[in-house]
Amino acid sequence: MELPIPRQRRDWVILPIAGVRGEITGFDTLIHHAIRVGSRARWFADYFQGEVAMYVVREVLNCKPGKVRPMVEKFRALSKAVEEMGYEPLRLLTDVASEPFWTVVVEAKVERVDDFFALEQELMSNGSIRETMADYHDLVASGRREVYRIESNPAR
Repeated sequence: MELPIPRQRRDWVILPIAGVRGEITGFDTLIHHAIRVGSRARWFADYFQGEVAMYVVREVLNCKPGKVRPMVEKFRALSKAVEEMGYEPLRLLTDVASEPFWTVVVEAKVERVDDFFALEQELMSNGSIRETMADYHDLVASGRREVYRIESNPAR
């Protein structure tokens, strides 16, 4: 699919998205809609910025009591598979003192949000990964997904 040329109207951008009725106006609305509809939408942020953007997709999982370690082990195995596929390994964090307790945070860094959804599908088509993650819902009480655009990186 070719990128459509956006029409400008003052500070608003009007951009048709495949599978969406009407038009999305405003860059923030576009981002919100792209996250909401997931892989059906195209992520156009780097198209507008003229640069390669990076995104952090963060899964925040509130585990059941005593289930943090088994969850971390599952994501360590997943991280190895991600690295073997040529992506950056997942960043795993656990809470030291937060509310609620027993929180695991898994961060993936991707160039496009669509890359994350493609990676997710590719991982779940792998039989050993599917087996590793099979009972993961038994370990989780609740969770959410957050998507952030990286605006700056500290010099290394």
